[in-house]
Amino acid sequence: ADLLHNSDWPNNKLSQLLLRAAQKAKGVSAFSSASFYALHGIKRLPQVWKSENVQLALKLHTIAAEAERCLGNLPQAKLLCKSVIGQLTVPKLEKMQAQKILIDMLIHEEDDFTVSLNYSLDLLSEDIGCRFPRGKAGQVLGAIHAIKQMKAETSIPSAYTIKDLPMMTDPMRVYGMEIMRMATYSAFFAGQPILMLMIINRRIQWCFKYGFHASMATAYATMASVFMHKLGDWERGRRMAAVAVQLVEKAKALGVCGDVEQDTVIRLHFLVTPWIKPARSVCTQLIDGYKTCMSHGDVDNAFKIIVAYEFSQLLSGKELKQLEADIQCYRPQMEALKYDKWDFQ
Repeated sequence: ADLLHNSDWPNNKLSQLLLRAAQKAKGVSAFSSASFYALHGIKRLPQVWKSENVQLALKLHTIAAEAERCLGNLPQAKLLCKSVIGQLTVPKLEKMQAQKILIDMLIHEEDDFTVSLNYSLDLLSEDIGCRFPRGKAGQVLGAIHAIKQMKAETSIPSAYTIKDLPMMTDPMRVYGMEIMRMATYSAFFAGQPILMLMIINRRIQWCFKYGFHASMATAYATMASVFMHKLGDWERGRRMAAVAVQLVEKAKALGVCGDVEQDTVIRLHFLVTPWIKPARSVCTQLIDGYKTCMSHGDVDNAFKIIVAYEFSQLLSGKELKQLEADIQCYRPQMEALKYDKWDFQ
């Protein structure tokens, strides 16, 4: 507090200290404090994007944008992201986090998911040279090729193959995997399943070619549901689901899991597990996933998991009065966080 009012300290030094405070606050999900420190750090920088300040300004803007997004202040978060993205002196790779935050806001803010989808596809094409056909004819041909690849026996890797997969180290490929993961979500809700299938297949093929990325697990979980419900191949779908679980374990062992575990759990539970396992068997895993999400401030996935958890409890034969009482425990939390997307009504 004294330093904030001490004009004797160099502004760069003070901004560095505020960055450390913002990082600590973000690390314990204190997003309001993280935003406060980061925004003050930006204000204290003279000529924010001057060459000697670029790295410091980049980190402060990114943390502030992420914190503002978590707090629901989307206009402010967008301005911060666009400030980073618009800097010609900042390399594309260093803009990756700002791009991801912006796409995430487009996904959750826009009614038309084609906005976030097209933005993601443009990024992949312009920044990495990873292109997908936009026309129907090209997409149909691409989907046929993708299904052919995923029907090959090599698409179901053994436990040894999964264990021996090296990490993906090319930063541009890692960037591409992150953007394709978000494009998959957008394509699904934009009602473009053929394009979604092509994107998922590209993610999987990249991992075999360039190395393991944690989101390979969610790609396999989604592909499992496609084979089960769209292609009627229940056995291959079941095997793909098993691969997804093994890939999550690999990501956890390597310490690169992030939100992949809960994302994979959601996809498997809603789209695969109810057809191949008793509902009661996944309850513990779901509640653990909810706790993990809340500890990271991932409200969206947390309440998706709670809906899945309560649904599993219902299918498991839990008495309705007990189920209702359990659900009421989560209502105050949903109201306090102003979260109404997954209302239990």
